[in-house]
Amino acid sequence: MLPSPDSPEAPKYWRDETGPNLRPAIFKYVNGERLTVGDIAFIRAYLRQWIESPVWQMNPHLTGKGRRELRKMRNRTRDIKSEADIACAVSMMVAAGMDPL
Repeated sequence: MLPSPDSPEAPKYWRDETGPNLRPAIFKYVNGERLTVGDIAFIRAYLRQWIESPVWQMNPHLTGKGRRELRKMRNRTRDIKSEADIACAVSMMVAAGMDPL
């Protein structure tokens, strides 16, 4: 169970972002439009704050394998440089039950 969205530990959803850059980048990504370098940077930053949230490691059911997968997801997200990298990171998160989109 995720903590309240107001909690500092909770991952923040892109839909709640008030800045002018992330929302258009996410819309472009989900609609299959070509992303700019800036769009990729905004999505990478968003996904990093999502996967770096301490809430994921606080899961009492997280196994050793789950901790290794979480580390892989965090590393993969830090290394995002392309649309394919975004797709891979998001796919890993969705498979783990933590859909950031």
